[in-house]
Amino acid sequence: MLHTLNKAWVKILLNQVKNNKISNPLFVFTSNEEFNMIDKLCEEFGLENYYTLNEQMMRMFMNLEKKDGKFRPEFDFDDVLISHDIHDVMLKDFLGRHCKRKCC
Repeated sequence: MLHTLNKAWVKILLNQVKNNKISNPLFVFTSNEEFNMIDKLCEEFGLENYYTLNEQMMRMFMNLEKKDGKFRPEFDFDDVLISHDIHDVMLKDFLGRHCKRKCC
């Protein structure tokens, strides 16, 4: 399930990682401020292994899938936080398909 990238959601997901409820959340950011916030919170939680990608990198992964025409399980994540500055519906659809946690 996609959630908006903000400090509260980052803390919730990092707490779930720390308690071994999830193992690989994805944080998709658009600005240095968002990245710095994620990095600082990861340091506070004592976590070093986490996935952060900027919008351009996510588009590259999206294009890789289009070329193969296959659903690529290596891009699956337990939960995804996405910057509120991303409005691309195709990118959000891609992220939703690769998020293991589904709504309801």
